[in-house]
Parts: sequence; structure tokens; C-alpha cells
Amino acid sequence: MSQETVVPQDLLRQFNGTLVYRGKFNGFISQGEYFITREDTRLFRDGVECIFDGHYDACALESSGDIITRSNGFLYRNGGSTPIYKGRLGVWRPDTKERGIIIELGGRILRNGTKFICEDNSSNWTSDFQGGVIICRGSQFFRNDRDLICESLSSHWLPDARGGVIIRLFDQFLHNGTELIYEGGWNRWGSYRNGIMVQYDENDGTKSLVYYNPFDHMASPFDD
Repeated sequence: MSQETVVPQDLLRQFNGTLVYRGKFNGFISQGEYFITREDTRLFRDGVECIFDGHYDACALESSGDIITRSNGFLYRNGGSTPIYKGRLGVWRPDTKERGIIIELGGRILRNGTKFICEDNSSNWTSDFQGGVIICRGSQFFRNDRDLICESLSSHWLPDARGGVIIRLFDQFLHNGTELIYEGGWNRWGSYRNGIMVQYDENDGTKSLVYYNPFDHMASPFDD
């Protein structure tokens, strides 16, 4: 969806939005209290601190603010020279609680490739960043394939910092499928703090990152 103007002030007020970062970059990812912007081969924590410069096949952000990259079948943290994982790799996600990774191999989800968590062969899962996983089965979201978190239709979804899910349903973003966090235009989005981060693109290539959470009254410059 296209947003060709500056950050909409009406949405900032309506959904308790805070402008977090503005500049020219290629893309971003966010999780927990941190976000990463990408400029060519460089990755910047919170848009300022370069924590990686080089080529990689895939990357993921830990809620600690560290980046894990996959290169030549190995996983590295912050571009270090020593791999943090050298075993078989299927679908993988950071495991923030244990400072490791969670991997799906042969329909089994394993911590660090060895410790069994649960079974799944759909690839529609992610780390809950609290030591477990969230799995989507149809319109139902389960923790570790046992505990029902919520039930909701979704166009896309991501975990949040509270062990729940942020669900996008068309232009609406809902916490656990019920609490409306944001509704409106966007170019990219990600989970951030207890809400979402939305990217708005301007005509000159400048991008703005805005944090939205109407339930976080510490966030907005419009609060009394």
C-alpha cells in the first residue's frame, strides 16, 4: 500500500504514534525494544550503530538488539567470525531466552537443533521470544502447539514482546486479534515494543519509522 506524503498527523494522534526514526535506508526489521535499518550491505541498530557490514543469505533480529545472519549454511551473531550454529538448518528463528536458535527439522521444532519443543510441519510458526514458539493453524494461534492464544483471521502476523501476536487483517493491526493498534496506510511494518512500527515512504526516498500503540501512554508526544 502506498503512502507518498509525510507521516499523517491524524493517525499519530488517533493511535498514539511516535516518530522514532527518519532517513534514507533500504529496509528495516524490528523486534522488542530495537530496530535495524539496512543500507546496502550495512546493518544499523536503531538506525545509528553499525553492527554488521557484509553479505548474508538471511538475517533475523533478537529482542536483545543483536542480529543473527546466515551465511554459507552457518549462523553468526553480529558478524562474528565464530558460528553460533553449524548443524543442519531448516526454518529457523532466534531464541532470545536462551540466546540460541529454534529450528524446524523434519516436522519437529527443536531448540538449538537438539531439544524438542513440539511438532509442526507447516512452517507457519515463529519464536515467541520467551522460550517457546507460536504456531498458526488456520485461524487459531497456539503456544507450543498446546495453549490457545487467540482465534482470528489474518493477512499476516508477527509475535509481540508480550508473548502474544500482532495480526494484520487488511489495513487493521490487532493485538491477539481483538485490540486495535493501528488502521491506515503503510509501506512496511514490524512488531516493536508492545505495538507495531510502521514505515512511511516519501517521494524523495526518505523513510519514516513510527511506533504505534494506543495502550502505551508513555509513547506519545500528544499526551497531556
